[in-house]
This record gives sequence, structure tokens and C-alpha cells, in this order.
Amino acid sequence: MSKKLSVDRILLSVTLCVTLVLLGNLCYEHFNKKGVVFVDINKLVEQYKFKKDMEATAAHNLYTIKNGTDSLKMLRRTSSGVAASHLDTVITKREFALEKFYEQSNQEISRKVWERLNPALERFGKDKGYEIVVGANGQGTVLYGSKQSDVTDEAIKYININYEKGS
Repeated sequence: MSKKLSVDRILLSVTLCVTLVLLGNLCYEHFNKKGVVFVDINKLVEQYKFKKDMEATAAHNLYTIKNGTDSLKMLRRTSSGVAASHLDTVITKREFALEKFYEQSNQEISRKVWERLNPALERFGKDKGYEIVVGANGQGTVLYGSKQSDVTDEAIKYININYEKGS
């Protein structure tokens, strides 16, 4: 009978230990769950290396077009008659093209940035184990967020590293 009592105590102790470990794990998972976090979208977009690279390319192209237009303007100052009239027309068309190019390049940059950012932010959220990643833009989307919930810098680092890796 004493052996049976001893075996019962051992089984009870083991069961109690397993239960405590499982309960501890459950509490740990519950309290360490990564829930809702937010990203400052304006800061993220401004510090996104892909966007900076695209803007640099667009700026170079704009500079080239503007230089050509400026050269025509200098030539126009010394021209007269039909040549001057023709140069006025060409300059006007080039200035319009420059404006149009600027608008289109901004739209293109914005479109391409969001085409890349949306899936990258989704991967970021999944990789980090967040349930929800909310975009804060300073215009009322997130009314309050604690510093612990702000993962903007972490997201910027993650997205730029993945951009540099080519993914």
C-alpha cells in the first residue's frame, strides 16, 4: 500500500508540474501577444530608400529637361523675328512638358512606392507576429498610440533592408 501511495504521489506531482508548465506557457503567450501596433506612414514613406532612389532619378531627368529649356531661353534673348517666335513656341512647349513630366513622375513614384510598401508592410506584420498594423498619418487615423505600440522605426529598418536585398 505504501508503494501505491508513493506512485500516486509521483503521478500527482508530475501532473501538477505539467499543468503548471502549461498554465505558465498559456499566461506567457497571452500577456506577450503582439496585438495592435502603428506605423507613422509619412515618416515611413519619407525614409523609404526606394522612394529616395526614384526621386533622385526623376530629379536628374527634370534637371536635364530644365537645362535644355534654360539654354533655349538664353538663345531666345539674342534672337529676333521668326526665329524668336519659333523659340517662344518651343520654350512654351518645353515648359509645359516639364510641368507634365514633374506631375507624372510624382504620380508614378507614389504608385510604385505603394505597390511595394503594401506587401512589404504585410510581410513585416506577419514576420513580427503582429495581429494588426495600423497606419498613422497625423490626420486623425490614430488618435493615440503609446510609444510601445509605435513600430515606425522598426518598419523603416525592415523595409529598407528588404529593399536593399532586392525583395
